[in-house]
Amino acid sequence: MNELHHTQIPADVLADAQTLVEQAKQLLKPYVVVLTARDRSNLLKMGNKTLSFVAKAHELAKQHPEVVPPFVNLDDFTKDFNDATSLLPFIVSCQELANIASDTAMVAGSEAYTSSLAIYQTAKTASKLRISGAREVAEELKERFPSGKHRKPVITTEADSPSDQ
Repeated sequence: MNELHHTQIPADVLADAQTLVEQAKQLLKPYVVVLTARDRSNLLKMGNKTLSFVAKAHELAKQHPEVVPPFVNLDDFTKDFNDATSLLPFIVSCQELANIASDTAMVAGSEAYTSSLAIYQTAKTASKLRISGAREVAEELKERFPSGKHRKPVITTEADSPSDQ
């Protein structure tokens, strides 16, 4: 088998990484906002296309306070702009971390599943050859095989049964 995942991540390394992630969450906790999915969908989004517009509006508002409407607080605008832009590199780093962790888990899971399928097939073959213990292994794996969980039971009616003529 072609293995992409060669080295097991030591438990202490994962624990340390988890601790660091938790520390980052705690550091940011007093400053961050938690939204529901509905909240997120109702907000205007500042993306790559609107970032330059917002940056220019912020710059011009500071240079020309006379164009800032009375309901816009320039200090709040500055805080919002600074946090929105300064969080971007942090978000990219977190997304990269999540992606590499997810990719590694996916490869490791795929390889583990491939090995499991090989073991299951070998146990079924060994069971047919009446090798000791193979039948029990094959039966136990059969009970847990994913496709078996989604199969609907076959219900036969008298009309479906062959008649005794």
